[in-house]
Amino acid sequence: MQTIALSILKELPHWFMVASPYIVGLIAAVRLWRLVRLLRELGGAENPRRHYADVLGYRLEVCWQWFELTASQRAGMMNGVGAASWPQALRDAIDDISQYRAPSMPHDVGFNVKRTWDGQRLEDCRFFRNCIRVVIVDEGGFIKLGMHMLAPAGCKRIVRRILLARTLYGILRAGGSKAFDAADKVKFAVVMDDEARTVIVNKMGAKGYTQSIDVDTLSETAAVCRSALEIAKRQGLDTDWGVFRRRLEPVLAQHRAILRVKGSEA
Repeated sequence: MQTIALSILKELPHWFMVASPYIVGLIAAVRLWRLVRLLRELGGAENPRRHYADVLGYRLEVCWQWFELTASQRAGMMNGVGAASWPQALRDAIDDISQYRAPSMPHDVGFNVKRTWDGQRLEDCRFFRNCIRVVIVDEGGFIKLGMHMLAPAGCKRIVRRILLARTLYGILRAGGSKAFDAADKVKFAVVMDDEARTVIVNKMGAKGYTQSIDVDTLSETAAVCRSALEIAKRQGLDTDWGVFRRRLEPVLAQHRAILRVKGSEA
């Protein structure tokens, strides 16, 4: 057995050298495919796992909460590229200089609905992708962008805009936490349509968290409450069932509002 084990160990470097080009090629192919997919998305192809909306004439990526808010609610969250504490004239001037007013709008909404550090990072990355998408659209697509890169003036313009987007992204990652925490958070209680059947409740506050509630457990609780309500309707003898019934009915109404999705209503 020891002889066999030693022979196998001696052969491992040989097989590793034989397999390493294939492993490197596979990793390179995966990375290339991810790059191609990202470029397709930036060029206008929509990823079915993401959400998109028309913003100032651009088709940009947005968070799913974008569609849960009214236009006036979203407008109240947007302050442009500059900070909300800056004068309006200064923020308007920065919007005109940067030409990234459109990407800043989904980013501002995201800052008002996300509550965790991961949520902030997601919105910052989305802002950078939207900036690149705006540049590509403004240049007329990938083909025209490549043609414009051949001219010194066009190359300088495009590189300058991309570097500006990267700088804004770096500023957000380095100093955007204060604005993220100071943003007025919007409360959501949304039923997620997934196989796990969970209700995702985002708590209020910049330091809030996300809590998952099992829908089946909530259904059982609602069934118990409904049974108690039926008893209350029979007018018990020694208990003030009238008060109990008045308190129980709104609770059941809340349960029904939460569970009203694809036939799971209590």
